[in-house]
Amino acid sequence: MKLLEANPYRNCDLGDKRLTDRAVLIAEALKVKYGHPLSEIFQSASDLKRGYEFFSNPKTTFNKLTQPSFKQTAQEIYGIPIVLAVGDTTYLDYKKILEKRDDYGPTGNGGNGLILHSSLALDPDFGQPLGLLWEKLWHRQHKASPPPGETSTAKKKRLKKERLIAKNRAFKEKESYRWVEAFQKVNKLFKGLEMPDGGLLSRVIHVFDREGDIAEVFALQRKNKNTGVLVRAAHNRCLSGESSYLWEYVTVKNLKSLPYTIQCLLRHHVVE
Repeated sequence: MKLLEANPYRNCDLGDKRLTDRAVLIAEALKVKYGHPLSEIFQSASDLKRGYEFFSNPKTTFNKLTQPSFKQTAQEIYGIPIVLAVGDTTYLDYKKILEKRDDYGPTGNGGNGLILHSSLALDPDFGQPLGLLWEKLWHRQHKASPPPGETSTAKKKRLKKERLIAKNRAFKEKESYRWVEAFQKVNKLFKGLEMPDGGLLSRVIHVFDREGDIAEVFALQRKNKNTGVLVRAAHNRCLSGESSYLWEYVTVKNLKSLPYTIQCLLRHHVVE
């Protein structure tokens, strides 16, 4: 794989050339001291101040800053016969930062922070990370406190109403939509790329967790050529044209003809 030597932030569309130039400088500084506090990364107090101003600018959104890197990853790996796009969700817990509580949201188990869903490209033969292809960052809304003196009967009615509202929400408004969104965004990255000299069309296989075992994902996959989906089964689905169900059909014997990395993924995801 080629090293990603070019600075992708030269292609940021921030609506201001000065912001783009600042993005390039910050990226170079982060590359040298990645993982260090900003106070150690920047050489002077003025650079540190400009860095904070850059990150707090409403024009420097998460999506705008990440897109150039995703595009560069797709361009560099395009032509590899098979690319695994592995999706997973990370919970960023900042519950100790009380002043940020209103800006963030619940993450479960008493946590408070942000939710990050990523799609990481992997080489299927060696398991080598090839770069990020897509990420989405969001936070949940805090639930309203229950009315004072609420009875158990009233609580049951309130919770039932909340579940009904959640169930009837449009699919695009639900968190599970991120699996479909990951599929769409990654496929869009590869469309329109010029075929590399002597290269092949890359077949992208999306690898999803149990949450991705939804009908909308499979429907989308059938409409897109040269793609595949590997999902850790949450439902023992009936197989079309077969007299068996999924968990009976997928056995170690049926996996031997597949690449080794995909065999390992299937054993972990489907064959318990």
